Amino acid sequence: MLDVANVRMQASALFHSVDYLIKHVMETTDHAIIGSLFNLLRGIRDESGELFSGIGVLVSDTPDTLPTFPLRPKSVAPIGGSTSGILSSISKDSSDLHDGFHLLSSTLEIRSLSLYFSPPILRSVVIPHLAPRRGGRYLAALFGSALPGVIVTGVASSHYGVVIFKEGTEVATGER
Repeated sequence: MLDVANVRMQASALFHSVDYLIKHVMETTDHAIIGSLFNLLRGIRDESGELFSGIGVLVSDTPDTLPTFPLRPKSVAPIGGSTSGILSSISKDSSDLHDGFHLLSSTLEIRSLSLYFSPPILRSVVIPHLAPRRGGRYLAALFGSALPGVIVTGVASSHYGVVIFKEGTEVATGER
C-alpha cells in the first residue's frame, strides 16, 4: 500500500534539496563572475596606465532587453585579441570607443562597445557612499545592476578603483 504522506515528505525534501543546489550553483557562478570581472577591470585600469579614462561594463546574456543605444555605430572596433586587451586599448581618451558602457556576456566575451546605458532611477537603491568623483557612470552601473537580464555591472576609475554591482548593491570594491 502506498504511503501518500511519506511520498509527499520525500518529494518535499527532494524539492528543497534541488532548490538549495540550484541556489548554491547560482551563488558560486555569481561569485566567479564577480571575481573574474573585478580582476578584468583592475587589469584594464592598470594596463591602460596614466591615459586610463575609466570604464563601465554590463554583463548580460539578454542584451536586447537592456536600455542601451550605440554611441559610435560607425567606429571600427579592434579586431582580435583578448577582452582585456581590447578594452585596455579603447579605455583611453584617444579612442573613439572609450565613452559609455561595454556589453559583455556571462563568459566576459565582448558583445558591444561604447553603448549609452540609461537605466531607470531606483529610489529603493541605497547609495553606499556617493563620494566626490563618483558620478554618472557609477550611478548608471548601480541602478542598472538591478535590471532584469543584468547579471552584474562594473566600473573602474583612476579615482576610486574598481566597483562591481549586483541587484542594486555594491558587492565588490577595491580602491586605487
